[in-house]
Amino acid sequence: MKHRPQPQGRLTPHRPAYRTLGGWALGVLIEQGVVVECPHHGHRIDRADPDAWNRAREEAWRNPFCQRLTNDC
Repeated sequence: MKHRPQPQGRLTPHRPAYRTLGGWALGVLIEQGVVVECPHHGHRIDRADPDAWNRAREEAWRNPFCQRLTNDC
């Protein structure tokens, strides 16, 4: 079995972090602590924290979803 060294640099152009609106929205909610992963089952749980919802809303307002596949956003 041959050993293949891992590439050190990025070989492909940078892709947007989120490809869909749903993925972007879930990412914002996770980053702001609105939803967390269930430690037993792995699904997402709403924390019911109104301050976290407000932070997520403000973050979404400041950094809206960009659906273009270029880095123009």
